[in-house]
Amino acid sequence: MKKLLFVVLIMTGYLSAQNFVVKKVNGDVKAQIGTSEIWNAVNNNTELDKKTTIMTSKNSDIVLMFGNEKIKINNLSIVALKGIKKFSTDELLLALAMENLINIPDKKDNTINSSNTAVYGKEINGNTKTINDETNFGIMRLNGAKQLAENGYVESAIVEAMETYRKYPDTKPLSAYRIYFADLLVSKNLYEEALTEYNNIVELKLSDKEKIHTEVQMTFLKKKLLR
Repeated sequence: MKKLLFVVLIMTGYLSAQNFVVKKVNGDVKAQIGTSEIWNAVNNNTELDKKTTIMTSKNSDIVLMFGNEKIKINNLSIVALKGIKKFSTDELLLALAMENLINIPDKKDNTINSSNTAVYGKEINGNTKTINDETNFGIMRLNGAKQLAENGYVESAIVEAMETYRKYPDTKPLSAYRIYFADLLVSKNLYEEALTEYNNIVELKLSDKEKIHTEVQMTFLKKKLLR
């Protein structure tokens, strides 16, 4: 199935042969190339291919050039460069469909409350809580996905988030992230996909503000789908 996904993404142009150039590095930024488990420091003017994964630590960031596009990745984020590409809504739907096909339903009882989760001491919604390293890695990937969206790569951000939920199931109950990426689906007019996501979100532990937002979005989406 992974080979099939790889072939499909090549056919849709999701994988690009274009390299990235490091324009500016602040703080501790590391790169992992291909399947290597070694993280190496990143320097200015370094050229990185699509097999590279970038990780920024606390109080660090990096600016990359991808053709004529400038991409900034802020602190506490992990971004796989192979996923950075703007593509069509049809290509996004295909990528999501393939992700659903390889997604194995998680039967674990995930009980992390997103309102009380922090990454390396960074507070989310005003509270902190110690979480394990694997969950930290997953959250850093979600942070990276948000960076993609903020840099204009919304489709890439959505696909990266869905893949992260599958690979790091402890991130699934993090409602703040789930809502953020569900809203991105709404922004792309993918109402059916967004409603499916919100039907899952409503089962999570939500703050009062998140409950109201979820209810408003679900009402909006149901009306759109009835038209």
